[in-house]
Amino acid sequence: MFAEIHGHQLFYEDIGSPQAPPLVFLHGMSFSHRMWRHQIAAVSEHYRVLLVDLRGHGQSQVGDGQYTQKIFVEDLIGLLDTLRIHRVTLCGLSLGAAVAMRTALDHPERVGGLILSNTRADGDDYEDIVWRERVIVRIKQLGIGRFVETFLRTVFARPSFVTRKEEIQIIRETMEQMAPLAMCGALLAQAARPNLVPRLFRIKIPTLVLAGELDTFTPPSLAETIHDGIAGSMLRYIPHSAHMSPLENPDEFNKFLLEFLPLTHDHQLGKS
Repeated sequence: MFAEIHGHQLFYEDIGSPQAPPLVFLHGMSFSHRMWRHQIAAVSEHYRVLLVDLRGHGQSQVGDGQYTQKIFVEDLIGLLDTLRIHRVTLCGLSLGAAVAMRTALDHPERVGGLILSNTRADGDDYEDIVWRERVIVRIKQLGIGRFVETFLRTVFARPSFVTRKEEIQIIRETMEQMAPLAMCGALLAQAARPNLVPRLFRIKIPTLVLAGELDTFTPPSLAETIHDGIAGSMLRYIPHSAHMSPLENPDEFNKFLLEFLPLTHDHQLGKS
């Protein structure tokens, strides 16, 4: 389904009973809602599941490629307003988790719980910015294809290329279909994102922080920083997983997710 939000067509899927507690999944940079395939069956019986393609990603409109973290946040709020959903639990990976954190900080009345997977709350340092600039130049010169293969080997653990071939192929296809303008826009949005660490103490809702034990793209130390910054948050490590925990070890990911979600119910109803 599509909704026109701030002049752009955003793609989303709405699964489950409208009366169930709403749970929104937000994908990582250059991915799409398809990355949550293993989570849908686990939660859709008891939750209203919203799968969103961020601006420029998946089936959502590319637009001008001038993306920022704040634009992603305001698109999400616009979609919730369109669907008349006041308060949600947000589950995000990487970029999606950063958008979830920013939403909870900028619109605390709209978020009743957070699941933050394989992400970071700080801003880019000099080396990060240089890396993103080099990737943008390479994409403009050579196209997305060569970047995709390099990136896949960065975000998936080596054993996953044997045990998770289907999942890797889905991510490969999603990335290859992404418009170069959108890919570069997402990279620039990440490079310009603010440091949220000094604001984390303001998050007062149930929060689950997940880290892949083998993640070198967003190492577990970054998850620990988020955990330390959000009072009462839970931190769990996902074994045999690098950056793509929901796809690399869905059983363990879903176990932690299902254990945590009941803690958000009172906050969903505005009882916090």
